Amino acid sequence: MKKGLEVSSRRSMARNLWCVILFALLPLLQGCFFGTFQSTRTVGRGKTSGTVFLNLPTYVSEKDRKSAKSDDYTPPLTAGALYQVGVSDNADFGVQVIQYGVGVNGKVRFALRGMPVDFAVAPSVTYLVGRAQLSPMVAGMVGKTWGDLDIYGGINGAYGPDWRDRRKGVSFSDLPTRVTWALFAGTKVSTSGEAQLNPWFPKSLVFELGVPLDIKYNLIYFGVGVGGFSGLKLPF
Repeated sequence: MKKGLEVSSRRSMARNLWCVILFALLPLLQGCFFGTFQSTRTVGRGKTSGTVFLNLPTYVSEKDRKSAKSDDYTPPLTAGALYQVGVSDNADFGVQVIQYGVGVNGKVRFALRGMPVDFAVAPSVTYLVGRAQLSPMVAGMVGKTWGDLDIYGGINGAYGPDWRDRRKGVSFSDLPTRVTWALFAGTKVSTSGEAQLNPWFPKSLVFELGVPLDIKYNLIYFGVGVGGFSGLKLPF
């Protein structure tokens, strides 16, 4: 019985830890979303998985950095979290906290016979609190899985604030609306098998590069995500 109480206590501590991490990220939710932080692999029917991530912008050259500084342009930071449920072996549905708001997301995987790679479509809709606006996004991905390693890449498009106008003195609510595009590529490394002692502990690391298109300054986003947190089980 003592062992059972220790396990329960560890699980409770893990849940509290990830709540602290999530709320620590909330003040950083001021950027657009260049990427997905998920591979083409789905969670699996009746299973759950969560990811917290941070995406940092870097100028490609000193010329780009100086040009942006002279224009009072500040590249947006991207951070957030998503939690997904496997509604079938090839489809996920979830919620997310990102980009000044909250929303829902999904993913459908297509494993075509005879093809060495998988394809996936990942749509989402986010309610932007500061603008009272819905911001839809869709990503198309191609990926390959080798055991616990996923390699993936694709393109995403989003309808929302025009971050090209994110200059000093321009508020989030005053930004114009447009469609933005970005290329992304990433890798996800997971632990083997089911979660061990505590299913709320992280089980995967995601590294991702994002390249926003149609922006005057050449930027690359370097992102890292921590995933797993599969302690919630569903009866289907």
